[in-house]
Amino acid sequence: MAVAQAERLGYSHSPPQEDGRKPLYHEALIGFDIAELLVSDVWIGKNVPRGDGSAVVVIPGFDSKDLDTGILRFWLRRIGYRGHSSGIPFANTDPEYYEESIEKKVDGLFGKVHLVGHSIGGILARFIAAKRPEKIKSVTTLGSPLHGDPEEIVDPFVLIAAKMQIPILRDKKRLAQRIEELAEPLSSKGVRITSIFTRGDGVVDWHSCVDPDPGTDNYEVPGTHAGLIFNRQVYSHLGQILSKPELGVITDL
Repeated sequence: MAVAQAERLGYSHSPPQEDGRKPLYHEALIGFDIAELLVSDVWIGKNVPRGDGSAVVVIPGFDSKDLDTGILRFWLRRIGYRGHSSGIPFANTDPEYYEESIEKKVDGLFGKVHLVGHSIGGILARFIAAKRPEKIKSVTTLGSPLHGDPEEIVDPFVLIAAKMQIPILRDKKRLAQRIEELAEPLSSKGVRITSIFTRGDGVVDWHSCVDPDPGTDNYEVPGTHAGLIFNRQVYSHLGQILSKPELGVITDL
């Protein structure tokens, strides 16, 4: 369901009244997310708007690779979009390293491009959109921590692994700069922004995944953090999001 603006702002500016992160072992339920998708009507494209052939680049999350987003990209092609990988062949352990290459890939694609990013991949998508808004039609983040201190919002075990592999997490000055950049609203640049999150998240505090920008649509779905790229409700929302007209463009009634 969509999150009302007042409630959305409350998530970001009020201390959470309860723990916003499930235990990490909750992520073991990812199998249910996959199973529900594969037996759902949305998997076969039923009641999903037909795509217009636009390019959609899918960016994987931390320690994930393009192979992990293959099911989502297959489905996007099934409903009428050109699903593209990000060019991350092994593991997304240094997002800043891939930022420039993904930006170049977006520039090389025909027409305006949709970006879909899982977790840290969503953060990467937003940075690219901020630099190239004229080339981006929409950005959809899936369980992406958009604000907050990583020390507080990320599961401690995941954070330890991330610090070992992601250089920026060990550079406090650079990290603070990028967090400030991430806070800049994108809706004013003509890019449709959507954040999809789950309160069943066992990796990051779901409060941090709710964008306080009034121009952003926030949707809550059930399920796990890792399973958001296989979540049937995420796919249903994506079908609607990608079919919406470009911001500022008036369509015939």
